[in-house]
Amino acid sequence: MTYQNSVLQDHADRFARPIKISSLIVKNHGIELREALEESADARTPKASREFRMALLQELRQLIALISVEQHPEISTFEEGEDTSTWIRAQKFVFFIGVMQTGEYYGLRQEAAQELINFAGLLRSANVKYVRGTDFSVFVRKVFEELVAIKRRIESRPAQNADLTVISDNIAAWFSANSIRRLHLIPCSIIPDMANSVEVGPVIFQHIASFDFVAFGVNPAMPDIFVSRFLETMGQRAATWVASIEIIDVEPVRSSETAGIIVDVALATLQLATPQELIDKSARITGRSLPPFVVALTRQNGEVSPTFSNYESGKLLRGEAFNNLTSSARPFFESAGRRINTLLLSSTECPQLELAWCNAAYWFHEALAEPLATVAIAKLETSIENLFGAGNPLESTNRILQALEGVFGLKPNDIISAGSSVKVKDFVKDVVTSRSRILHGTWSTLTEDLPLGRTEVEKLARQLLISFTLKLDEYVLTPSPPDKTKNFLDWITAERAAGSKASPLDHATSPTQKSP
Repeated sequence: MTYQNSVLQDHADRFARPIKISSLIVKNHGIELREALEESADARTPKASREFRMALLQELRQLIALISVEQHPEISTFEEGEDTSTWIRAQKFVFFIGVMQTGEYYGLRQEAAQELINFAGLLRSANVKYVRGTDFSVFVRKVFEELVAIKRRIESRPAQNADLTVISDNIAAWFSANSIRRLHLIPCSIIPDMANSVEVGPVIFQHIASFDFVAFGVNPAMPDIFVSRFLETMGQRAATWVASIEIIDVEPVRSSETAGIIVDVALATLQLATPQELIDKSARITGRSLPPFVVALTRQNGEVSPTFSNYESGKLLRGEAFNNLTSSARPFFESAGRRINTLLLSSTECPQLELAWCNAAYWFHEALAEPLATVAIAKLETSIENLFGAGNPLESTNRILQALEGVFGLKPNDIISAGSSVKVKDFVKDVVTSRSRILHGTWSTLTEDLPLGRTEVEKLARQLLISFTLKLDEYVLTPSPPDKTKNFLDWITAERAAGSKASPLDHATSPTQKSP
């Protein structure tokens, strides 16, 4: 069979809410669907599960009826310039499967695509392993494959309960076969020099010169085409480090996505632990990375002259200095590592707060890679908003102010830093306002002179991210800590008011620097 579908946006969040199936509103549909798929529709099945399964069966029948079957024409009948791809586009299929033996193409057009997405979303939400371990578009494609198989098997008869069971069993078998243990090796640019390996949660960063490919699993008796291509790609981007991360119970597409995201957050952790600008260009070369060297030509006054730019990450940081920085920051790496593990584990003490830190760190990493100051500042403020779960500019302002007072003892009318004349409340207002006006178009992204500099906003985001994770280590040890940002900030404020020792990061820019 050949297979293809249109690009899907991730609809996963929609299936965390009750969804209407036919005339039935299903609450807690994940639990009920799991029961419905595992139990037969007989007298022993709970009434709610039987009703739900009947509704699900009705949706299945409607979906199968919506699948169109078209016969591929003889190649000789194509006009000049036409081929199979032009014929498929003419069918306006959003999802399709072609059967090579018969020339039949089974497809869903746009009006039926949403029905498939809804149906697949319900099946996926029935199992937390599917939600965590499958890319939504991959799961939808698998469900469509099963629907086509049923349509071919049953021909004209309506689908039965047994067909739902077949779908469930086949998806479970597919997931079991694909959700194996995988160790990903991801090239990164950090510093050119060789230095000690660094562990950040589930990620280990290691210089390529000390990496053992045989221990990784490369057969030394086999041709080294894979390793040589791997190293060649690294050389093109001046990447001298690799990040290794193990992902389990996840299908291949989701596994690669998860590995890349986790490495990005771990790189953000390294950047937070390092003074500004030293490794701000650090990146995995499979993500957002700049060419290490750029040459531009300019003609002026009748002469052509070259401009050489070096964007190599960490070019000013020697290996020994990097070792000293990472050694001093080990407690911070351990703290951030506990946050990052949330992306792998299904349960932690405060998963929402843990995930908020990971989201914020990701945005911080993205901001450092951004060449435009206006976009970088918008991303840095987005990082802060993710950290505190702010739903609007006013809430963001209030939560940043509360965090600055609770963690650093800075009140709204205090001066933001030594040598400055700007008050805390005015600085925070400028940060929040800049993002809002840039993203809503009231300030130009390309030409606006902002009221504050990129460096100042980066410093604020850096301080808050570092302090947040260290404070969260203390918070999760309290009895039954609520997994809410407001409760966490209230706890920080109360600790400060009670005279607890101030954070050693007060007014510091990285966990490797001492407070004054």
